[in-house]
Amino acid sequence: MSFKFSKNDFDNYVNQGIKKKALILDSIKGESAIGLDSQYKSTGRLSESNEGLVLTINEPQQYQLQSQIREAFGRSNTINTRGIADHQDFSELIHGGQMNHFITTIFVDIKGSTSLSLKYPDDLEFIYKFKNAVIKSCIEVIHAFDGCVHRIMGDAVLGFFGSSEIDRPQSILDCLNAAAMLTVVLEHTIKPWLQEQKSDFNVLDFGFRVGCNFGNDDEVLWGNYGFGQIGEISPTGLPVDLAAKLQSLASKNQIMMGQGLLEFFNFPNDFCKIKTVIRNGETIEKEFIYPNYKKADGTDLNYIMRSLKTHKYILGLPLPLDLKQMISVNVNADEKVIPNNNFKLKAEVTNPNGNIENYYSNSRVIRKDSKIKAILSSENIRLLQRYKVIFYKKNHSGFNDEEILKTYLQEEIDDNDIDVGQAQSISTFFKVGEFQRDCNFKGLHYIKCEVKDTSGSVIFRDYIYVPIE
Repeated sequence: MSFKFSKNDFDNYVNQGIKKKALILDSIKGESAIGLDSQYKSTGRLSESNEGLVLTINEPQQYQLQSQIREAFGRSNTINTRGIADHQDFSELIHGGQMNHFITTIFVDIKGSTSLSLKYPDDLEFIYKFKNAVIKSCIEVIHAFDGCVHRIMGDAVLGFFGSSEIDRPQSILDCLNAAAMLTVVLEHTIKPWLQEQKSDFNVLDFGFRVGCNFGNDDEVLWGNYGFGQIGEISPTGLPVDLAAKLQSLASKNQIMMGQGLLEFFNFPNDFCKIKTVIRNGETIEKEFIYPNYKKADGTDLNYIMRSLKTHKYILGLPLPLDLKQMISVNVNADEKVIPNNNFKLKAEVTNPNGNIENYYSNSRVIRKDSKIKAILSSENIRLLQRYKVIFYKKNHSGFNDEEILKTYLQEEIDDNDIDVGQAQSISTFFKVGEFQRDCNFKGLHYIKCEVKDTSGSVIFRDYIYVPIE
């Protein structure tokens, strides 16, 4: 597994662009683009009405971030090149009509850009380039998980996940993975780059506020707002509207999830927390979106919201362990990943039809009645060394548990002693332990693997997160 989107890569996002009149049309589709290309080639210039056109499509290395994420999560090599509001399932609605269709919404707001403008009022070009690079990063992260960027509003990005080809649970997982990867890119790349460029700016003031929510078919109606081409195909529905509200209630570097997502996915209580506010020196829990809304019958809506434990969630992403270790600082010591180049944890899934596939942790929702197998392999370890390999399986209670799950919440532990002297080879990876279990319960569960040396010290720890439909 790899992910190497560096400060230099982000610097390319900041400083690379297509100059005025220089048109690169490889990834542009449509008659308008072809017309501009022909106009420029035949006359050497653009018409007066198009003279100031600047295109940023297909910049050098434009898709580098998206490509790296897709590779890390085991997704196809196909690049997502959709334009703004280019959702494949609803394009025909421009001619009229409506369609009920589920959607998972992400609303991302950049927190701290105003502070930059106040601190550097004479460096607007830097502020523009930096903010634009951050927006580009948001776009590419959403695209990496087959999402659609619906709208860019100043410092905010609105995106959607789900389609006729991507089902409801997967759309939720894609949304959450995108939100978590924004945190990874922020901490690993954006903040260090900004600190180098503006050493007198407190990068702790910069970050993302994210709202995520899900609405089902009967809760979301798609249609064209406006007049045909002078309009926008958008969804209507409370779950979509509340995604923006969730974002506004999120603190800096916080991902706020709504009731629609929490209940449909049976999101685990262990991976989220109740928002708190301080009022008159007292800590007050806010379980519901506030101010509260009234339903048609006059009763309170009491729409549940929870903040994602982002660092705990990142532990199960298919990323390099040293990267996860660096970012996931806000977890308990006995939960943190422990890298060790001598060990590698991977997984495979046996589908209900018997087909066996490699599985990238938390990359896709697994069908019920499948089997998940965690496999620990090792290389280049000392002969005659003894280790203890321990697998832990944990089912999590969530917001919409199946009744039978309540009897299977106790952590299951399987441990084995490994004698390296019995191995056939130490120069290449060989299997030192495996752990297989059934996938029976809806929600997000995990397998944890630890390796201990003879002194009892944990020298390796990693996770396989198992989301089940």
